[in-house]
Amino acid sequence: MSIKLDMESIKLINFFENFTKVKVRDCLVKDNFVYFITEKNQAQFAIGKNGVNVKRLERKLGKNIKVFEYSDDLVEFVKNIIPKANLINIKNENNEVIVEIKLSKADKPIVIGIVIGRDGKNLNIIKEILRRNSNVNDLIIR
Repeated sequence: MSIKLDMESIKLINFFENFTKVKVRDCLVKDNFVYFITEKNQAQFAIGKNGVNVKRLERKLGKNIKVFEYSDDLVEFVKNIIPKANLINIKNENNEVIVEIKLSKADKPIVIGIVIGRDGKNLNIIKEILRRNSNVNDLIIR
């Protein structure tokens, strides 16, 4: 698995790493958002106490920043991206990896809106992050 980065992403990764002293695994730029995937056990240092690092970076870059922590364990990685996911099932069908997430009925209305987003925008970004970092072919939320 290899991640291809454009020049803008490379510049953002360098800026982020120099500012936070945290190693970045991947960077995805979509609209006015920058999504950084940090190495394992590094996200809390990148975010900073009370989000101070993220807030400073957002002001400097003029973009909204989201930080997620990578894990070799796909279930843990999905949980890092969608903390309210109660049950995460990984299926291998026809050489394709499919992640199925089940949400509790109480969390569903709120989480569905946050995870899916307007016109499925957030869901597509999560799918892209999972595809690039864990070779996931599809994400299903129930």
